Amino acid sequence: MVRRFFVLKFLSVLYGNTEKNENGFLKPDFTSQVILIACGDYRLASFVRKYLKRIYFYTEMDILTTAGGSKTISCSIWDDFSIVNIIHIFIEYCKILCKIWSLWIDFGAYYHHGAKVCVIANHNFCGFWKKFVNAEEEKAAHINSLIKAGNIIKEKYPGIEKIILLYVILNKDTHKAILVIEIDGISGERKETDIKKGGKGWYN
Repeated sequence: MVRRFFVLKFLSVLYGNTEKNENGFLKPDFTSQVILIACGDYRLASFVRKYLKRIYFYTEMDILTTAGGSKTISCSIWDDFSIVNIIHIFIEYCKILCKIWSLWIDFGAYYHHGAKVCVIANHNFCGFWKKFVNAEEEKAAHINSLIKAGNIIKEKYPGIEKIILLYVILNKDTHKAILVIEIDGISGERKETDIKKGGKGWYN
């Protein structure tokens, strides 16, 4: 409640209005359909936006890009590294992100813009994950992290009505998506979308 009070006061000064949305925060001039939390890799970010637009017709979204995607939320990123001296600065960077990601959602997409959908996206060959023995081990690790992150969002933000968890498999040579594994963060239902069958339309 204390944080809620100060956020409201901050936004009152920032936007200079008093009309409130259903969350009790200042009503913005626009609303956001989606909170998108995704790895910042250029191979993933643009594709995920196209995927959401094509599959769900989502076009208005608040985007938070983080190294490792869901790992910033599940806070286990430093468990994967063994050469501590080399990657220490990256670990500290992610620790900071783990502290601020919830404040970003509180200030913007959830309380202010009224988003009801949260999408979390990961991809294979991510440089911020450890090296895996094979693709199946890699997929399992990403999916477990996505589910854990989805559960954290679900518990922290009960107003979120839909949670979409995406694991995007990229072609190692072309860097383009070839398969999307999607998990419903509420029901747990899974489905796969073969991007290759969509032809070049996904990247036009």
